[in-house]
Amino acid sequence: MVKCSAPLCSNATYKKTAEISFHRFPKDENIKLAWLSNIKRPDWQPTSASVLCSKHFEASLIDKSGFRTVLAPGAIPTIFDLVQDIMPTSTITNEGQILREIQNIQHGVSSTVPNYDEDNHRKEEEIRKMKYKAVLKNKKDKSTETTE
Repeated sequence: MVKCSAPLCSNATYKKTAEISFHRFPKDENIKLAWLSNIKRPDWQPTSASVLCSKHFEASLIDKSGFRTVLAPGAIPTIFDLVQDIMPTSTITNEGQILREIQNIQHGVSSTVPNYDEDNHRKEEEIRKMKYKAVLKNKKDKSTETTE
């Protein structure tokens, strides 16, 4: 069984999801450092069996045309659920603070993706903000239920 090494990602080979592929960490040290920086797991080093799932890569970096699904040369994972990075340890209490925290984290995520589309990046940023709003609303709704 292989499980994705990204924090709190639950994708694993035993789930038999055809649209998810798994990719070993690159041997090129510069690319590997970019992967490690973006997954934000301090003091962790991948083993020869460590992988990331395709969920963490832009679709344009995944080639499914051949027998095996492969990543484009130099592909860097840039898609991570930042809610999972912030919420468990955060003392942030309002939406404005969370949005500022998202921006701080996003500036720490590097991307050397060839032909990177700035408009696509803005759309992804809006989607992430919408996810945060949904999480906040859900969290608020749950706290309201417990007090009633």
